[in-house]
Amino acid sequence: MLRWILIQCTWMHLYHGESRLTEFFWRVARRKGRKRAIVAMARKLLVAVYWMLVRGEPFKGWCGPDRG
Repeated sequence: MLRWILIQCTWMHLYHGESRLTEFFWRVARRKGRKRAIVAMARKLLVAVYWMLVRGEPFKGWCGPDRG
Protein backbone atom coordinates (compact mmCIF):
# COMPACT_ATOMS: atom_id res chain seq x y z
CA MET A 1 0.00 0.00 0.00
CA LEU A 2 2.82 2.42 0.87
CA ARG A 3 4.50 1.77 -2.49
CA TRP A 4 1.27 2.55 -4.34
CA ILE A 5 0.77 5.79 -2.36
CA LEU A 6 4.36 6.91 -2.99
CA ILE A 7 4.09 6.19 -6.70
CA GLN A 8 0.82 8.15 -6.94
CA CYS A 9 2.43 11.10 -5.12
CA THR A 10 5.41 10.85 -7.41
CA TRP A 11 3.26 10.94 -10.56
CA MET A 12 1.50 14.06 -9.24
CA HIS A 13 4.83 15.73 -8.52
CA LEU A 14 6.07 14.79 -11.97
CA TYR A 15 3.07 16.39 -13.69
CA HIS A 16 2.78 19.46 -11.47
CA GLY A 17 6.30 20.23 -10.28
CA GLU A 18 9.62 21.12 -11.83
CA SER A 19 12.61 20.18 -9.71
CA ARG A 20 15.80 18.18 -9.52
CA LEU A 21 13.63 15.19 -8.72
CA THR A 22 11.80 15.64 -12.03
CA GLU A 23 15.13 15.91 -13.86
CA PHE A 24 16.25 12.70 -12.13
CA PHE A 25 13.10 10.95 -13.37
CA TRP A 26 13.72 11.87 -17.01
CA ARG A 27 17.38 10.85 -16.79
CA VAL A 28 16.46 7.40 -15.48
CA ALA A 29 13.47 7.07 -17.84
CA ARG A 30 15.70 7.54 -20.88
CA ARG A 31 17.90 4.65 -19.77
CA LYS A 32 15.53 2.24 -18.04
CA GLY A 33 11.97 3.22 -18.92
CA ARG A 34 9.23 5.19 -17.19
CA LYS A 35 8.03 2.42 -14.88
CA ARG A 36 11.44 1.85 -13.32
CA ALA A 37 12.10 5.57 -13.21
CA ILE A 38 8.91 6.28 -11.26
CA VAL A 39 9.83 3.66 -8.66
CA ALA A 40 13.34 5.13 -8.38
CA MET A 41 11.88 8.61 -7.96
CA ALA A 42 9.41 7.36 -5.33
CA ARG A 43 12.32 5.84 -3.41
CA LYS A 44 14.17 9.17 -3.45
CA LEU A 45 11.03 10.86 -2.19
CA LEU A 46 10.68 8.30 0.61
CA VAL A 47 14.31 8.80 1.68
CA ALA A 48 13.74 12.58 1.77
CA VAL A 49 10.60 12.16 3.87
CA TYR A 50 12.44 9.80 6.24
CA TRP A 51 15.27 12.28 6.86
CA MET A 52 12.81 15.16 7.27
CA LEU A 53 11.06 13.20 10.01
CA VAL A 54 14.32 12.15 11.69
CA ARG A 55 15.68 15.71 11.71
CA GLY A 56 12.35 17.44 12.32
CA GLU A 57 12.80 19.65 9.24
CA PRO A 58 10.15 21.14 6.96
CA PHE A 59 10.13 20.15 3.28
CA LYS A 60 12.42 22.42 1.25
CA GLY A 61 12.11 20.76 -2.14
CA TRP A 62 14.89 20.17 -4.60
CA CYS A 63 14.99 23.69 -5.96
CA GLY A 64 18.05 25.04 -7.65
CA PRO A 65 19.77 28.24 -6.54
CA ASP A 66 17.68 30.39 -8.87
CA ARG A 67 14.35 28.94 -7.65
CA GLY A 68 14.64 29.90 -4.01
